[in-house]
Amino acid sequence: ERMEKVLPAQFDNPFSFQFREPAALPNPIMMMDEVSAGYGDNLILEKIRLNLVPGSRIGLLGRNGAGKSTLIKLLSGELN
Repeated sequence: ERMEKVLPAQFDNPFSFQFREPAALPNPIMMMDEVSAGYGDNLILEKIRLNLVPGSRIGLLGRNGAGKSTLIKLLSGELN
């Protein structure tokens, strides 16, 4: 039996969020060259190269266990 098509729910969302404009940004904002990261003896990421300049947009895609969360923790300073 086929499911009936239903329009997506729409509602008024009172939540609003914005970042303040920074006074000035360094260029580059962040640069990594040949960075490796992991937990103890378990190396998760190797030879990372990353160059973020003002106005950059990034997307983070990968299979499970590829190191996406590890990279985010590294970028946020949660992982040294």
